[in-house]
Amino acid sequence: MLSAILIEDVDKELMRYPPEMAWDLLIQTQSNPLISMQPAWREHYPALFEKYRARLFEYHEEQKDLTAAIKKTAERPTYGAYYASGATHDDHRKQLSIGETAENVAKLKCLSNE
Repeated sequence: MLSAILIEDVDKELMRYPPEMAWDLLIQTQSNPLISMQPAWREHYPALFEKYRARLFEYHEEQKDLTAAIKKTAERPTYGAYYASGATHDDHRKQLSIGETAENVAKLKCLSNE
C-alpha cells in the first residue's frame, strides 16, 4: 500500500527543528533513493534546499554576531564594587554601590529568616 505525504507537511515539520537539525534531516531525506526518485520530491527539493540552506547560513551568521558581541563585552574593562560611605566590614552586604563611582549607591534590603 502506498501512502503520500504533502511537501507542505514536510516543510512544516522541518520548520519545527533547529536549523542544523532541519538541514541534516533534509539531506538524509534526499539521500533515500525511494524518496529522491519521486517526481513531486524532485520538483520541490530545489526550493526546499535553498530555503533550508539560507536558514542554516542565517543561523550561523547570528551565532557569529552573538560570539562577537560576547567577546566585545568580555574585553570591556570591569569596574569594582564600591561600598557606600558608612559601610563597615560587618555590614557591607547591606550597602552596595553599583557603577563606576562610589556616588552611585543602590541600597539593598536586608532579608532575614526571622
